[in-house]
Formats: sequence, structure tokens, C-alpha cells
Amino acid sequence: MRKLNLACAEDFKEGIEWINIDLHPVISGTWKMDALYLPFKNETIDEIMVSHFLEHLTYVEINPALTEWRRVLKYWGKLEIIVPDISVISHRWNDLNLQGKFFYMCAIMGSQRGPGQEHKNVVDKDILEYWLQVNGFFVKKLYNSPEHDFWLICEAIKVQ
Repeated sequence: MRKLNLACAEDFKEGIEWINIDLHPVISGTWKMDALYLPFKNETIDEIMVSHFLEHLTYVEINPALTEWRRVLKYWGKLEIIVPDISVISHRWNDLNLQGKFFYMCAIMGSQRGPGQEHKNVVDKDILEYWLQVNGFFVKKLYNSPEHDFWLICEAIKVQ
């Protein structure tokens, strides 16, 4: 079984089945690679994990990224995506104190503490489900994390 952990930063997955990838690796053992151009053959990957990366892509990069990830996934392969949910954040914005607003500002705009740390788009359930469906994925689960309710978690499978 082969699994990709794309744009992993410090979220290094242990195990021989995991290939941890980041354009700016910070952990030894991470492959330096652009998650938009994967050097794997078609339909050779069983699972892809993409945690807090989709929001770092421009709007025009989303469909090509999903197309690339779909290309390397096997049929019925799993794609898991975690992103900040702009819908949850925007609904609570007006009730936040200043400290809370700065916290959520990072969730919206990225920490901006280093290369690639800025966010370039926002996502909610409708947008994520649409992008996945038009790119050949079936959304199995789409929910907000019980631990961090402003995190949107999606489990999809390649069906076409």
C-alpha cells in the first residue's frame, strides 16, 4: 500500500507505506517535491492526505491539483482533505474579541511566517464538494472536526 502525505510540513506520517512530501521540507525524511506535479505513475497510489494545503493554492490551481491527485490515485483510492471552513469562521467573527480575531485571521490568511505560509483562497462545504465532484471524486464524508470545529474534513474516493 502506498500513501502520500502532501504538503506535510511538520505533520510527518510514520510507516513504510507513507511518503511525506513538501516543497519546503522541515523534517528529515520528507521528500522535497511540488504537490502539483507528482512523479508517480497513473493509478499507483492508494491514499492521499492533504491537510491544510488546499487553501494555499490559488483559485486557478485547484482543478489542476485535483486532476493530478486523481491521476495518481487508484480507482476507489481515498483522498482526505482538511481545510479551514470559512463559513464557520465568518459566522462567529462579529462575536470575537481582538485576540480571537487575530487567531482566526491566521486561519483565513495563513501564518505567513515562512515560504508558502500564506493562504490564497477560502473553502466551505459547498465549494469543496463542488470541486471534488467536477474532478471525478465521490464525497463519502464531509464534516467539521469535533476538536476544531472550524476545520472542515472531507473523505472522498476516486470513482471515474
